[in-house]
Amino acid sequence: MDEVETRELRYFVTLAEELHFGRAAQRLGIAQPPLSRAIRQLERRMGVPLVERTSRSARLTAARDVLPREGRAALGRCRQLPGARSGPGSCRLAWSWS
Repeated sequence: MDEVETRELRYFVTLAEELHFGRAAQRLGIAQPPLSRAIRQLERRMGVPLVERTSRSARLTAARDVLPREGRAALGRCRQLPGARSGPGSCRLAWSWS
């Protein structure tokens, strides 16, 4: 598995909460196409499909039980690191799928 960017994880957590690409993009303050690209990149990096896409909504795959909850926790831990900033930064995270 490739390294996951905190930005991609933040985007996925927001999408998991909204279950709609347009609303998630609006909440994140970005356009929908970059959000879609970031989610596809995250899926490639993790090696698993995370979202089933329809023209009206997004439905999470089996990862829905783990990644949003663990993603929020990981992002919280990254923000608590010494020298953490409110903007983009670097924090290495590792997951193991079993």
